[in-house]
Amino acid sequence: VIRKITDRDLELSETFYAKYRSGDFLDRHSDSVHYRHIAFTLHFTEDWRAAYGGLLVMLERDWQGIKRVIVPTFGTFSFFDVTRERFDSPHFVTEVADSIAPNERIALTGWFQKRGDGGAFTMKFVG
Repeated sequence: VIRKITDRDLELSETFYAKYRSGDFLDRHSDSVHYRHIAFTLHFTEDWRAAYGGLLVMLERDWQGIKRVIVPTFGTFSFFDVTRERFDSPHFVTEVADSIAPNERIALTGWFQKRGDGGAFTMKFVG
């Protein structure tokens, strides 16, 4: 599927499973690393609302303006190009609201690299 969408020969290089609890967030950053091409997030939390926080916020290339806000609804698969020469894709995850989120924000996140460019596939658990 990724090859059809991107027209690139990519392979999964790294993933991590993340749980965001009340008060958790992910500060502004870019996933642009020399071997990464496509970043993705697959959301597993049911009945999530924007008011709970934990929103994926995509920033403009200048790291200031907001390009898009993604509510992590169940089954949402988001992916974006992180190849430095094509896009610098700064983003962050907003703080999960204290006391109103009924459960944790759970997601599988990872990266695709050009086939044969890197080392062995790795998977991590965070949270």
